[in-house]
Amino acid sequence: MDVHTLFNTYVFDWMVSDLEKALEAARTERDAKREPYGRHFLALALLQYSGFMGSLEANQYNLTTFTQKFKHFLVNWMGGAYGIIVQNNDVYWDFRSGLVHQFFVQPGCTIILFNDSTAPFTVHGTPSSKVARPADGLGRAPNGNYYIVIEQYLEDFKNACQSLYAHLSQPKLSPTGADYSGWPDIGTTGGLGDSG
Repeated sequence: MDVHTLFNTYVFDWMVSDLEKALEAARTERDAKREPYGRHFLALALLQYSGFMGSLEANQYNLTTFTQKFKHFLVNWMGGAYGIIVQNNDVYWDFRSGLVHQFFVQPGCTIILFNDSTAPFTVHGTPSSKVARPADGLGRAPNGNYYIVIEQYLEDFKNACQSLYAHLSQPKLSPTGADYSGWPDIGTTGGLGDSG
């Protein structure tokens, strides 16, 4: 599989599209005055997909663990506060592994779905902390707990994926040894798009 097929089929038509649909479904629930659903799913998917995106340069940068791949993508492609927070915290372990194994982020986390307000928000914990609306979708409050703003993180994730796609599309910059030919097609049994 070439880099164009990988990004256009798996990254943009599958990952990003599914995340956008789930966020839109949550917005519909909120607009109908019902409790929006999907917070944990969206947070976990974004963090997992960020690690996958870092794996696309694993050979070039000798990244062997998922934590390294995750950090690489946030530092080098998402940048800004994302890069700072992963350099100073074990975000992969605290956040992603917490959501997978305990269904809670360690030490704690507030998941905000939408970025349609400029008002500060409260990050839960002891004590709770008021946080000004951030420019990035992932951060740590003064009380030590994390927050993630799903809509902002998704927008930044899409932009980072576009930048990585442009970078990997240049033949002279493509990592050697990156071969996606063994990947199954979407929709085949056991494939990446197989729903069950």
